[in-house]
Amino acid sequence: MSDEEGINEKTSWWSKQSSGVKAAIGIVGICCLGLILIVGFGAMASPDKTTSTANQSTTQTTTTSQSSTPAAPAAPTPQIVTISQLYGNSIPAGTLVKVTGTVSQSDGYNLRIRNDDYKDIMVTGSGLTAYEDQKITIIGTYEGPTTYTTVMGGERTVPSIKDAKIA
Repeated sequence: MSDEEGINEKTSWWSKQSSGVKAAIGIVGICCLGLILIVGFGAMASPDKTTSTANQSTTQTTTTSQSSTPAAPAAPTPQIVTISQLYGNSIPAGTLVKVTGTVSQSDGYNLRIRNDDYKDIMVTGSGLTAYEDQKITIIGTYEGPTTYTTVMGGERTVPSIKDAKIA
């Protein structure tokens, strides 16, 4: 069979199809292409499962020498608390705290993080970049309760942490 005969057989099959069948084949082809594009763009926009926010500890060896330079004061140790404890008003305002929760909302400057009971807190700081549903630990100064206006126009009071950094 020559190439020309093969082409004629293929074109004769296509010419035998009704316009409805041709339209259906075209629509199916466009839908498949659309799904491939949607999956491709979705994959580019979603975070990798290998992205980790876990802390890696490093061991540092120091040598002591007799120097007249005074040692720098140690940074204050944050108090480890839960979101539920912040709701209980048992933590005084101004306390440096360390809290772990799941991100509900993030815009780079403000975070709302929640616990497993969906109690959430407001966190403000600079460089607070995290994905929604990502589990994070933050360190910041507990301000006490703060009230904000929701998207629906209601007012809501939640515990607030300022000057926060992701640990």
